[in-house]
Amino acid sequence: MYHEIRPVCQYKTLRIDVETSPLLKTPVKSEWKAQACKHLSLLDSHLRRVGFSSMPKRWKIKADKSQFETLRSEERFCQLVALSRAVNAMRFVQTALEAHREEDGSPQALRNKFNSFFFTCSLLYEALLLVQRLPKNFHQRPEFLPLHQILKDKTATALKDSNLKPLRNQLAFHFDEGEVKSQLAKNAFTPVFAIGEGDTNADVYFELADACTLGTFSGLQLGQSDAKEQFGELAERVTDLAVRFMDAADSFINETLLSDGWKLEEPP
Repeated sequence: MYHEIRPVCQYKTLRIDVETSPLLKTPVKSEWKAQACKHLSLLDSHLRRVGFSSMPKRWKIKADKSQFETLRSEERFCQLVALSRAVNAMRFVQTALEAHREEDGSPQALRNKFNSFFFTCSLLYEALLLVQRLPKNFHQRPEFLPLHQILKDKTATALKDSNLKPLRNQLAFHFDEGEVKSQLAKNAFTPVFAIGEGDTNADVYFELADACTLGTFSGLQLGQSDAKEQFGELAERVTDLAVRFMDAADSFINETLLSDGWKLEEPP
């Protein structure tokens, strides 16, 4: 199917230079900041693809009309479309990273990098809820196994419930002032509300808000002595989960379309 013309995903970790941003400049050791720099923003590479020339051919995956009329009323097909919607959304929020070089420490770059990460995590939570409903129609399909294995992973379940869920519910998809109050109370943030450069609001970053969001995601008191190690381990696990999900979802969608008779159409 579509992977046969090689839009192959490659992943690599994007580094955020926390030393150029006051975002995490709480009264904590510099090595903690370095650890955050190493692990915080994780997912730009989902968009980095190989196998296309500078003038790639456009292609389609199509079914004949009668086949589509049959599928459109089936629950399992609706679930497949919903999963592809989740993949679209995750790819969209990751495009915010494409405009910035890894070493770019501008206010706009920092805002985009952190929020791309936050929204990727939140969308991943929603996508995993959808995957929990897929076994009803796909449990006997071998192509579903990699996604199903994610559901059985205790680490993935713990991340979903303890980190992704509060992030999604409190400061990503919703904006809970009570959670902000809690984060401000337990973290000794520096008294900087925003940073910016130039004279347009495109280059303004309300960093204090995202510092609170980082606390909500991690569940850590950011100034505690072992925060560096804990955050590094957490970020690594989240990265692994997101990469595994996107790989498994792409493969599952592709193989299911192929088995259902959809055809790749390329221009001559």
